[in-house]
Amino acid sequence: MRGAYGESRVHRQPKPLSKGAVTHDWPSFLGPSHNAVSSETMLSRKLPPPLVWEFEKGTGYASPAIVGEHLIFVHRLKNKEIVECLHPDTGSRRWQFRYATAYEDRFGYNNGPRSSPVIDVEAKRVYTTGAEGTLHCLELESGTVVWKHDLRAEYNVRQDFFGTASTPLLESGLLIVNIGAPGGPCVVGLDTATGDEAWRAGGWGPSYASPVPGVVHGERRVFVFAGGESSPPSG
Repeated sequence: MRGAYGESRVHRQPKPLSKGAVTHDWPSFLGPSHNAVSSETMLSRKLPPPLVWEFEKGTGYASPAIVGEHLIFVHRLKNKEIVECLHPDTGSRRWQFRYATAYEDRFGYNNGPRSSPVIDVEAKRVYTTGAEGTLHCLELESGTVVWKHDLRAEYNVRQDFFGTASTPLLESGLLIVNIGAPGGPCVVGLDTATGDEAWRAGGWGPSYASPVPGVVHGERRVFVFAGGESSPPSG
């Protein structure tokens, strides 16, 4: 089946997994272990893998997030940033959410979103960040807006060279966001249920790095590489 621009094109039906296959969801950038390593095994080793479906996307650098029967992907067509919810096996669209954007890449060749979506499995929600810093919390099943923030306006953050590119981190009921506001905050923790700010930290400049979790001396921590275009330069 051949689809139109911005729609999926199906080539064949997916084959069932082998009985010994070990798979897992990929709910956010860098995967379930936050290290870009997949532990899936006993899958097909046929190379190149047979193409099941493809999607002719717009501009952007975001990677998809996949949980169960939901694949979330963000891209841009004309003056709209688009959040797509597709079925991972067939590419069929479950829902689509669009909003306006006027972001322009300083190099003038790719004006799409940079940040990847994050799926909250327990709350059944999706968090996306556009290139202009528009943060949305959407219902996973419907794409309905739960809450949103204009990070650039609310925190007085000027547009970086590549726009907003950091992917937030979901951790202990909070969405950890690399803000990089002038004079602080550098990082904020937002309550996932309401979007309210739970805490803020740091006074360093913005960066494009995505927060990652870790355990140091038995304590759960969050690490954010910051500094970026701060003045004077710092890191």
